[in-house]
Amino acid sequence: MSVEIVGLIKKTIHADYRLNRDKRDWLLDDNVKLRPPDRHSFGFSLDNSCRPPFAFFSGKPPEHIAKMCDAFIALSYDDATYIFIIEQKTANSGDYKSQL
Repeated sequence: MSVEIVGLIKKTIHADYRLNRDKRDWLLDDNVKLRPPDRHSFGFSLDNSCRPPFAFFSGKPPEHIAKMCDAFIALSYDDATYIFIIEQKTANSGDYKSQL
């Protein structure tokens, strides 16, 4: 059942928001790769400045309202579904709580 849930998530997310992939690794950027434990996984990010994820965020949304997590990884492992929410921080480490 959990493989089907990951498949449903994949069908729901538009291709513009899918993470790039290199074999088994989901690529968050040039330096960060995430490798799930098996092949039943899907990675996406709603953090897309060219195309806001929700219609009510189009135009210029209020400050901090349209910030999204850097990535989501949904995976199936041992007949369970897991969803990891990833927020990368480098220079501004204090702002993660408002985004999560």
